[in-house]
Amino acid sequence: MKGGAPPLGQPLMAGLEVIRVQALAPATTLLWLKAPEGFPKPFPGQFAKLRALGPPQIPLKGGRALLDKPFSFHGADGDSLAFLIREVGTETAILATLSPGAKVRLTGPLGAVRPELSGKGPLLLVAGGAGLGPMGMFRAQGFGPISLLYGERDASFQVGQGFLRGLADRVLPFTDDGSGHGEKGLVTQGLERELKADGPKPLVFCCGPPGLLREAARLCRERDVRLYVSAEAFMACGLGICLSCSIPAKGGGRVRVCVDGPVFPGDTAFP
Repeated sequence: MKGGAPPLGQPLMAGLEVIRVQALAPATTLLWLKAPEGFPKPFPGQFAKLRALGPPQIPLKGGRALLDKPFSFHGADGDSLAFLIREVGTETAILATLSPGAKVRLTGPLGAVRPELSGKGPLLLVAGGAGLGPMGMFRAQGFGPISLLYGERDASFQVGQGFLRGLADRVLPFTDDGSGHGEKGLVTQGLERELKADGPKPLVFCCGPPGLLREAARLCRERDVRLYVSAEAFMACGLGICLSCSIPAKGGGRVRVCVDGPVFPGDTAFP
C-alpha cells in the first residue's frame, strides 16, 4: 500500500466554539465549529480529532473515553469547519448534543494530502453509513458531474434527500431492507451498475465499512476504474507515533492509517 504525502503543515490543537448543530437523522448530526485564524484548508479525506469540553449535557452511565475521536472533515467554509457525527457511543453522543457556544477541542488537520482528489471530470462517491462523513468536501474540488451512491441499513439511519442533493449533482440512495427513500439493496449493487454504464470512466471515492471498501476495490479493478478508499482503524495519537492504527499493507509490511492515509489508492489498499 502506498503512503501519501505528509500532512499539510503542522496540526493545530485548540478549543473551538460550536456555531451550529444540525440534526440530519435520529443518530446523525452535522456539527459546525468556528475555525481558528490561519487554519489550513483541509483536503478531502483529511480528518481531525475532537473532544467535547466542559460538563456533558447527557447523563453518563460510566466514565468518558480517554482518547479524542477522529472525524473526517465534512466541510471547510471560510471561518467554519463541519463534521458529520454518527452516534455510536458516549463521546459521539456528547458531541451530538452540544449547543452553540459550547467548546470542542480539535487537533488537525491530520492525514495525508491527496492532490489526486482535486481535478476535473466525473466523480462517483460511494458512502456506506457514516462513510457519508467526508463527502461534503468534493464540491469545491473542481469535479463534475458528481454522483453519490449512499447506503444505509434502514430508513431510521437515512439522511434526508435535501441534504444529500447539496453534496452531488445526482444522488442514488439505498437501504438494505427497502424501508427508506431510494432503492432496496446494497450500495455496491448501484456501484456495479454505474461502472457498467456507457460514458467516461469516473474517479471513484469510497468510504464506509471494510466489506464495502473491499467490494468496491474488486468492482473497480475489474473495470479498470481509478478508486480511492478511506480506511478506518482504531486510533490513539493520530500522529503516526503509537502505531495503534497500523494495518497490513499489500505486498508486505504495515502502514499507519493516520499519516499514510486514511485515503489510499484502491488498487493498493488490501493485502
